[in-house]
Amino acid sequence: MTIYKPRIAIGTTAVVIIGIIVIAVAAAVAIGFASTRSGASTSTVQTPVTVTASAIEVNGTAATNATYKIGDELKLSVTVTSGTSPISVHEVYNGITYPEHAWNVNATHYNYVIDSGPADTTDLGAHTIYAVVTFEDGSTVQSNNVTWTVTQ
Repeated sequence: MTIYKPRIAIGTTAVVIIGIIVIAVAAAVAIGFASTRSGASTSTVQTPVTVTASAIEVNGTAATNATYKIGDELKLSVTVTSGTSPISVHEVYNGITYPEHAWNVNATHYNYVIDSGPADTTDLGAHTIYAVVTFEDGSTVQSNNVTWTVTQ
C-alpha cells in the first residue's frame, strides 16, 4: 500500500508571485524606456554658433590678413551661423573695445560689416582685430583674429 502525503501548493504560489513581480518590473522598465525615447525624438539638436571675421580689402575680397594704405577704408566683415539671432556686434582693436552696433538680421541677414573709416597715420603698423557678437539669449561669441597692416 502506498501512502500519499498531502502536498501544499506553496511552490506554485511562489512561482505565480515571482511571475507577477517580473511582469510588473518589465512593464515599468518598458514605460520608462518609451518615455525617454519619445522625449529624445522630439528634442532638437543645437548647432554650435560660430562668428567669423574677415578684413575687407580695397578690392573687395575677404582676408584674415589685409594690407591697407593711408586713406583706405578699414572694414571688418562679421558673419554668424545662419538661423541665429544676433542683436549687437562690436570690434576689439589692439585690445581696445569699441562701441556696439545694433544688428538687425532683417536688414543685414547673418553678415554685418563694421566700417571703421579711412586709415590714418595713427593706424600705421600691424593690428589685431576681432569681433564680439551678442545674441538674443544674452550669450556672446568672439570671432577669430584678423590682422590689419597699414602702410604709407
